[in-house]
Amino acid sequence: MLVVGGEGLRAALRERGLVPVESADDDPAAVVQGYGGPELAWGPLRRGVLRRARAGVPWFASNTDLTIPSGRGIAPGNGAAVEVVRIATAPSRRSRASRCRPMHRETILRTGAERPLVVGDRLDTDIEGRVQRRGGLAAGADRA
Repeated sequence: MLVVGGEGLRAALRERGLVPVESADDDPAAVVQGYGGPELAWGPLRRGVLRRARAGVPWFASNTDLTIPSGRGIAPGNGAAVEVVRIATAPSRRSRASRCRPMHRETILRTGAERPLVVGDRLDTDIEGRVQRRGGLAAGADRA
């Protein structure tokens, strides 16, 4: 997996037995994009774009929140960088993010939850799942 994001994303991939790589030269099977912090590095983002564009490998985003709160007000979130990749590689394709209905369903199946509850930091995306009705309440989960 070619990782464009922070150490938390790399650790999560390793926990699942996946091998994070930093270069398209490592012939990754997919690109995984997550928030890398307030100082967005264009190099890793560009390498992810180039890898995906050249080989058409699958592309996954940890979240598509366009903005995040910061000490200085609202700042661009991972979703802003996801849009850069989407536009640069294939405007008609979409990333799959954590709030997607299939991911919620898979979590319910794996845990056997009878009354799942979605907990998130954004009402519009995580909780209500209003963005293209892909998650949260739109997937049949309760909210706190």
